[in-house]
Amino acid sequence: KESPITIEELYLLIYNFPVEKLSNEAIIELHISQSFSEVFTITKENNNLQIRGGASNDEDIELWITRGAFKELQSSSDFKSTVNRLVKENKIASKEKVSRWTLLMRGYQDFF
Repeated sequence: KESPITIEELYLLIYNFPVEKLSNEAIIELHISQSFSEVFTITKENNNLQIRGGASNDEDIELWITRGAFKELQSSSDFKSTVNRLVKENKIASKEKVSRWTLLMRGYQDFF
């Protein structure tokens, strides 16, 4: 039987995304769909990523990913190509919650 995605699993996966350039003000809200309705908030504080369960009230961007896509990324040997394919298949989506300028100033340029 499947269990909810854990914060530990998310830490193992998140460093495959271009997070090193994010500024200390960056806030991402991540939703796992087709699962247990997990929601996580990813922030960068003191140059370290912090992940906690639950939603944010002031996120820069919302990321939506299906449970199947999350699991596929965990085992992918070509992360970037897999992400690009999953985006095209609508299994990963994003919604900007602040201006594009703010996103660029907070280091999200490699997310697009």
